[in-house]
This record gives sequence, structure tokens and C-alpha cells, in this order.
Amino acid sequence: MVQGEVLDEAEPYGPWPIPLVSLAVNVLVLLPFLKYPLRMKDFAEFERFLAFDQDVLEQIVREGELMLEAQLATANAADQRALTYLGYLVATSTASVGAAIALLLTEKRPIGLIAIAFIFAGGLLYAAFKTLNTVTPRAFSFPGNLPENWITTEWNFSTKRGRKIKYALIEQCFTINQAICKNKIDMDTNASTLKKSIGLSIKITALAGAALFLYALVSFVPNFAHAINKFVPPALTQLSFRQ
Repeated sequence: MVQGEVLDEAEPYGPWPIPLVSLAVNVLVLLPFLKYPLRMKDFAEFERFLAFDQDVLEQIVREGELMLEAQLATANAADQRALTYLGYLVATSTASVGAAIALLLTEKRPIGLIAIAFIFAGGLLYAAFKTLNTVTPRAFSFPGNLPENWITTEWNFSTKRGRKIKYALIEQCFTINQAICKNKIDMDTNASTLKKSIGLSIKITALAGAALFLYALVSFVPNFAHAINKFVPPALTQLSFRQ
């Protein structure tokens, strides 16, 4: 079967600084995998599965394919949620830009409201761009296998051992393990990006709401503008809240 990317076995260490440098490099390389560690780094470790009976190997393959199916269903559901959220962000930012343009066409042209609308729309569009990255098509491992992977040149076991069904099941166990780990890393990355996008949109909305509240106080509450002038430079106040 097709062998995924694996880490080579470490060479014997020389002087004492070399292990420290190697350790630092390994930590940086393996950092993305810490949430879901690759328990078996090389196909050679799967040769221990030779101790299992064929029935056990078939059960391992079945459970691995069930895991891949569950990952696929979860990823599809996550994409649907992200697309729904993306639609909300685009619609809201578009409405905000439309409101800002409408205010620009009025006689008074309230600069404060226009600035708030454009900044709010810009923040939501940035969050939408981050969300779009989570649903961009990318490689994903599915259950099953390609028939061409049964060609002898694609096997990891030596051809001297023959081509028995037990060896094929072990090969499939390795392939499924690599696929599950790869899918999990991609899914964790997308989930983290989507959480950051949601957090950003919440912060932008809160800031826009606070700015609108302050604008309303300055515009409609008597003497509030005079009180805030003590803390804000006059030029900035006139620019931000001019009717």
C-alpha cells in the first residue's frame, strides 16, 4: 500500500550539544502533531501486527475505516457550519458598507457613523476571509483503497515473503493509520482557524456597538460632548462626531 510521510530513525548522537539541537528540531517538527500523536512512525513497527490472527487484523481494519467515515462526516458538517457562518459575515459586512455609502450621500455626512460602518465591515470581511480558508478544497483521506495500490511494487513488505492476505491487512492498517492522523491534523487546523474567526467577529461587533453607543451619547445627550472634550483633543472630537 502507499506509505505516507514518516520520520526517519535518528542517527547515533555525537558530542553532547548535538542531542540538544536535535531535540529542539524534533520539538518544532512534531509540534503540530502533539494534539494527535502519530503513535507509529514507521511501517517497520506495524510488523508487530504479525502476531495477530487474521480475524483480529480484519477487525482493526474495520474500526479504522469506521474512524475515517466518522472523520469524513464530521468534516462535512464542519464545512456546512463554516459556510453558513461565512454567508452571515458577507451579508452583514455588505449591509454595513451599503449603510456607510448611503450616509455619504446625505447632506450632513456624519463622519463618525461612516467610519464606524466601514471599520465594522472591514473587520467582518477579514473574519470572512479567515473562514473561507477553512472550507477551501484540500486533500482528504477517504475510507477504502485504490486497486492500483495492490500492485506488488506498492507494498511495504518484502516480495520474498509472498503475497498473503495477512500481509495485505497489515499494509492496510498502516495506510489507514496514516490517513487518520493526517485528517485529524487538518481538521484541528480548520477548527482552530474557525474559532479565531468567530472570536474576531465577536470583538469587532462589540467594539462597533460600543462606538455607536458613544456616538449616540455625544450626539443626543446634552453636555456630554462638552464633558468628553476634557479628555479628547478638540480636533479629534470634531472629526469623529461632526453632525
